Amino acid sequence: MPVSGKVTLKSNKPVTGGSIMLLPDKENKLRKAPVGKIAPDGSYELNTEDRSGVPIGSYIVLVKWPMRRGAGGSEPSPAPFSMKYAYQEQSPLKMEVVANPAPGAYDLVLDEK
Repeated sequence: MPVSGKVTLKSNKPVTGGSIMLLPDKENKLRKAPVGKIAPDGSYELNTEDRSGVPIGSYIVLVKWPMRRGAGGSEPSPAPFSMKYAYQEQSPLKMEVVANPAPGAYDLVLDEK
């Protein structure tokens, strides 16, 4: 199923980088982790092993921020959101991928630092 949405902070500002990863929840037998990059406008689209979309099921959502130096050797900027979203044990975000999602069903709103 196609999975796309927008990542914003509670202040309604878009998250302008990083990536999204879905980890199958306990009941989900999928052994793959769908991933996608967050665009500068906060939008994202997920793929599973180079294929567009995500299998139907229940997932834990992780949001990662770049931690490496940029192409020019510059230090990465600090994450604008709480780092709890980067860890499976801490992320409160869940996603149910369904055949006919409601508009905005896959939008994510994150706590700021």
